Amino acid sequence: WAVEHTHGFGHEPGYRPRWPVPPDTTVAAVSRLLDQPPVKLMFRHEGLSPDDMLGPAQHALAGLVELSHSNSADGLLEISAAGVDKGSALARLCDSVGVGRHEVVAFGDMPNDLSLLAWAGTAVAVANAHADVLAVATEVTDSNDDDGVAAVLERLFGSRRSERSARHPPSSPEIVLVTATEMPKPDPESAAVIAALAEGGIHAELRPWDQPYPFADIP
Repeated sequence: WAVEHTHGFGHEPGYRPRWPVPPDTTVAAVSRLLDQPPVKLMFRHEGLSPDDMLGPAQHALAGLVELSHSNSADGLLEISAAGVDKGSALARLCDSVGVGRHEVVAFGDMPNDLSLLAWAGTAVAVANAHADVLAVATEVTDSNDDDGVAAVLERLFGSRRSERSARHPPSSPEIVLVTATEMPKPDPESAAVIAALAEGGIHAELRPWDQPYPFADIP
């Protein structure tokens, strides 16, 4: 087992992380890891795929927690409190800034995006998405390797290019892309999205998820 808290990350001695962990990571028995209320639980099985585990786990824990996974090649289940998922977070954010679901375009590729796609007015899957995501998408774009998200944004915002071509980009971003990790510069996929938005006259920035940002100030 592994546990994410608001203040850090911890895992049992037998848990094998697939990504670099913070230097202050706690390695201890799960009973100690749960001394503080967790934000997310993660369960890893080295011999099973996440799809093998997800169905039985959802059946056994229906209504008690939210279960999902974000990588078909990694035997990891992600577990959060009932009602806590990407869809509920997006709904809360949009409500706070007065945006209706019909105005929202969401992109996804894995089962942990299903609630997000279900809430948004337009649900876009990349071509190499999980089968469950492709089944619920209202539109399928190119794969993430072929900048599929950027292609949709170019189409959506391209009509704004001519009307704003004579203007300088605003000093504040109109769109903020939130990344799950702290990074010094945009990864290639995020850079492609930012470039596509710029082509349409939209100024975007990339911010780490743990840095507060005044979303209400974005036009």
